[in-house]
Amino acid sequence: MSKSKFLTLLEESSTPILGDGAMGTMLNARGISFEQCFDALNITQPALVGEIHRLYIEAGSQVIQSNTFGANRYKLAAHGLEGRVAEINRLGVELARGAALASLKEVLVAGDVGPLGVRLAPFGRVQPEAGAPGLRRADNCPGGGGSGPADHRNLQRCERAT
Repeated sequence: MSKSKFLTLLEESSTPILGDGAMGTMLNARGISFEQCFDALNITQPALVGEIHRLYIEAGSQVIQSNTFGANRYKLAAHGLEGRVAEINRLGVELARGAALASLKEVLVAGDVGPLGVRLAPFGRVQPEAGAPGLRRADNCPGGGGSGPADHRNLQRCERAT
């Protein structure tokens, strides 16, 4: 198995690698409420998401993250979108990859995978064996569901299912 483009960049770069910033903060600065589902914007406002990716690339980002931080069945259920997990993740990667390609620069796309949004037992209602697949299933992960893989997955926090 060959190394990912991201690991190659890490090994070969003689200077710091610049990543993007907080997608949610940028969306909020453009009038999107923190109560809204940022991941759903991949469907409802793709131009806005793409524009933020473009701005980060113009600012020098070498790695951008897909707009998929909360795109898992638990977090999306709060917005009635649990049946659209794969679609939202696929579109999130496609939007980031599209911005990277349009820039004509060498920009990698990281699939952003955030926490489940629920507590795992014994501190919460979800059993670890039920929660872990929510992060591992291909259609729950950015790059799954036919969009082609992200260059790297950025796991912000992953509960251990042991």
